[in-house]
Amino acid sequence: MMNSRTWNCNNWSPMLKASRSSSAANEVDVAKENYTYTPTRPHFNIVMSAANNQQQLEEEKNCLIICNSNIAQDTFEYLWSKSILVICADGGANQLNRYFQDKGGDELVNKWIPDFIKGDLDSLDNHVKDYYTSKGSIVMSDKSQDTTDLQKTMELVNSIESQYSFKFSNIFISGGLGGNISHEFANLNVLFEHTDRNLVLFSSGNFAYLLNSGCKHTINIKKDVHCSLIPLAGPAQSVTTTGLKWNLSDNSLKFGELISTSNITSQEIVTLLIVLITL
Repeated sequence: MMNSRTWNCNNWSPMLKASRSSSAANEVDVAKENYTYTPTRPHFNIVMSAANNQQQLEEEKNCLIICNSNIAQDTFEYLWSKSILVICADGGANQLNRYFQDKGGDELVNKWIPDFIKGDLDSLDNHVKDYYTSKGSIVMSDKSQDTTDLQKTMELVNSIESQYSFKFSNIFISGGLGGNISHEFANLNVLFEHTDRNLVLFSSGNFAYLLNSGCKHTINIKKDVHCSLIPLAGPAQSVTTTGLKWNLSDNSLKFGELISTSNITSQEIVTLLIVLITL
């Protein structure tokens, strides 16, 4: 029996919920209307203490990881409000602090506090470390040079899941795309280290996640969203899709030949099947 996975992209960003328009001005208006959120979120300790409640067990439990790259205003605050755990990967704490300082000063910074900061701490500013420590954030140093700061935070995520005997529904990685290309490839590598997980890298206007082979993927998303299918790990054989403007029917995707870029969703449910990825 073939495995199946569901990706609820329409829960990832207000822009994926809004009706798309040919008018760029209208999209900006939608953004301004939807992108104001409070720092209130379902805190991890409270959610897990209520784990005997069946409704709590069934609800999505999301984790937000903040990398040391620009924060995407169009998505970040929305995903914060949907996450029970927030972790800064080293200098990601600097990004968090700077983002809210620029937006509203100390009063706003004081309201958006991460649960953990973890990494080798070579990028973390001392005043940022002291500030978040004073607000209750737990700072964890890992000096290993064999792992990236994102890998270190994933080790923490795995440890927390093991302690509480559950799995996060989604792990959203802010700043996972863009910036230093070496860091970007390192972040993409993390997706391949956790092929059984819903890990999502995002930056302003962009999301990236791994669609593994031998599995039917159902993607819930709005119409008219631009998307691409990139065979990053190697040729993908027998790829079939529905719900796209340019669907694939038992096609192979391979660099140097066919790849599906700048495709567009034509339905609110997209399905995709990859029979085999050749490494």
